[in-house]
Amino acid sequence: MYLKKNYLLMGLIPLVLSIIIMSCEQRLGVVSPPSISAPLVSATNPGNAAIGVPINQKIAATFSVPMDATTITTATFTLRQGNTAVAGFVSYTGVTAIFAPSTNLEPNTAYTAMLTRGAKDTEANALVNNYMWTFTTGENAVLVLPTISSTAPANSATNVALNQKVAATFSTTMDATTITSSTFTLTHGSTSVSGFVSYTGTTALFSPAVNLEPNTLYTATITTGAEDLAGNALASDNVWLFTTGATVVNTAPLVSSTDPANAAVGVALNQKISANFSTGMNATTVTAATFTLTQGTEAISSFVSYSGTTALLAPANNLLANTTYNVTITTGAEDLAGNALAANYGWSFTTGTATIITPPTVSATDPADGAVNVALNQQIAASFSKTMDATTITGATFTLLQDATPVSGFISYSGTSALFSPATILESNTEYTATITTGVQDLAGNALASNVVWHFTTGATVVITPPVVSSTNPANAAVAVPLNQNIAANFSKTMDATTITAATFTLNDGANSIAGFVYYSGMVAVFEPAANLEAATEYTAMITTGAKDLAGNALAADYSWSFTTGDAIVTTPPTVSSTDPANGAVNVALNQQVAATFSKTMDATTITGATFTIMHGTTPVSGFVSYSGTTALFSPASILVSNTEYTATLTTGARDLAGNALVSNVVWYFTTGATVVITPPVVSSTDPADAAVGVPLNQNIAANFSKTMDATTITAATFTINEGANAIAGFVYYSGMTAVFNPSENLTPNT
Repeated sequence: MYLKKNYLLMGLIPLVLSIIIMSCEQRLGVVSPPSISAPLVSATNPGNAAIGVPINQKIAATFSVPMDATTITTATFTLRQGNTAVAGFVSYTGVTAIFAPSTNLEPNTAYTAMLTRGAKDTEANALVNNYMWTFTTGENAVLVLPTISSTAPANSATNVALNQKVAATFSTTMDATTITSSTFTLTHGSTSVSGFVSYTGTTALFSPAVNLEPNTLYTATITTGAEDLAGNALASDNVWLFTTGATVVNTAPLVSSTDPANAAVGVALNQKISANFSTGMNATTVTAATFTLTQGTEAISSFVSYSGTTALLAPANNLLANTTYNVTITTGAEDLAGNALAANYGWSFTTGTATIITPPTVSATDPADGAVNVALNQQIAASFSKTMDATTITGATFTLLQDATPVSGFISYSGTSALFSPATILESNTEYTATITTGVQDLAGNALASNVVWHFTTGATVVITPPVVSSTNPANAAVAVPLNQNIAANFSKTMDATTITAATFTLNDGANSIAGFVYYSGMVAVFEPAANLEAATEYTAMITTGAKDLAGNALAADYSWSFTTGDAIVTTPPTVSSTDPANGAVNVALNQQVAATFSKTMDATTITGATFTIMHGTTPVSGFVSYSGTTALFSPASILVSNTEYTATLTTGARDLAGNALVSNVVWYFTTGATVVITPPVVSSTDPADAAVGVPLNQNIAANFSKTMDATTITAATFTINEGANAIAGFVYYSGMTAVFNPSENLTPNT
């Protein structure tokens, strides 16, 4: 909304009233956004100032609303090289306009694209101003074929809602005019399903004309007629199957998390705005009209994109320093079943004074580099040191190879985790190579410093063992829980981050659902309430069977636990209780991992490659960061250099579950020796001791090790208690050099 000094008083009255109403309504999660009647350009490809653009690239522009196709012509959509008009053809479909040059563009040349105010939406509203952007070509054409990164429903999915739309996300921007009912089809046996096809960003959508049939197998197909903006087609038809259930879904989607978070301060001036949803959304409803950024009453020009379960808003220019911004996602945003957000969702943040140019890193992978006996049904996961731009995590930037042969699969991204899901089970006893390229970027546009490559070897079996919740914080039946406590759950194995959402991890006060954000990192899920909890109140947390591990195995049953709050918040900062190696240690093994144990449970999502670093002089050590229990672990990507001093640092970015940060950076030093250590650890003592009798029924079981262990390997899968053939349910903790198994219930007497 733009104010002009010569507005008449009568024109100002409704504006002032609307602002007053907005200010009264605004609160976290429910706000009223400014009205935007004129259509907007939501995104372009190439982006503004893009370089190295392929010379065979078509030019695409996505609008915030459907446009009048008769107004999208060579008169309103132009391309120029200097003062020279480039000949080409203009097409329009859905919400996307495409300019196809008649011949390849000139190499290493600057071009300017423009959409004029002659372009109008279906209500005859014109663009506010002519819209221009520039880009520079590279030297070559692009011949890399596009792939399908992910689908919803996934291949072989079952119990799919009858009102589900069918979506496919591509590895690159496609030519929207090639995504039609001829190239994207849905069939039931030999019967074609009637529906509508749309395309926006990198996502194609098939919307059935009527609800699907219950308990029925469907086949979705995207043919080689689908082409990217360089004219490259899919290598082969892409086919996937799914089976419906018996019901429609009318549950409203939720915003699971945002970056920046609500009330965040010191936000980088070059920050993009990210929002994760609890379920896959209809990409055509996530636009510049439904996802907005404002500073006061001024709308900030931005580009909006959507991928997987993540929406991204990229401001056209850097944000202003020391300025508060408001973000809104409206009820116009709908999921793939057509359900809208229950209410407009809003949050605010305040910028700092600087841009961020620190590149992201890969904090951890699963399987780890060099892993063997990997399950044949394993998905491949990578966790980053910071939130990434989900639109850059695609089949082009995250690949899996068997020798030189690409493995077909689907890519997803959630929180700080990227996931490669092979289309079929892996080959047995085979080495694979996973790669994440420098094409992936964080929310400030910073790319990885170099490609990250790791290798693993499969075994001969699939894994069907369900994951379990190893421990929780607060524990079940805990009392006097701080009002500013976040809720954490540790799993027995790495989970599929895309399944840990506000739909699968919930908190309730009786029958009341508590609003909050859900994060996942390593093997830890965190629920962060949107506001402090109520005093002296019982809450129940639940993780549903929708939560799955990397092999696709769900929890055997919904897992719930309860706790009661006290009457105070906790502001005591955490401390680092111990480190291994200790400060000043010498002759440290070259294959040593670096561990730090905290005084309390930390927010695992804050223990990353950005907050836990190892330096050799001024050179960062490449490695992976994990967290479990109260212990953070830095695993160097390769053995350390002999007879060398290293510096380990944990920054004040590390926070406990109440949001309290370390008071100051914790720094310690150690010096390596000249050898690796291959001596295995041993269990030095246990409590109860072997063959002990008369053990109390409420006894916890403890095991002390001869050396510090990798806390992420001490779980309910590796530390078990059995009564005969029956496994005893319980929680597993690790701290220092001690593992503890806490049975869920008292032990059976005389057993």
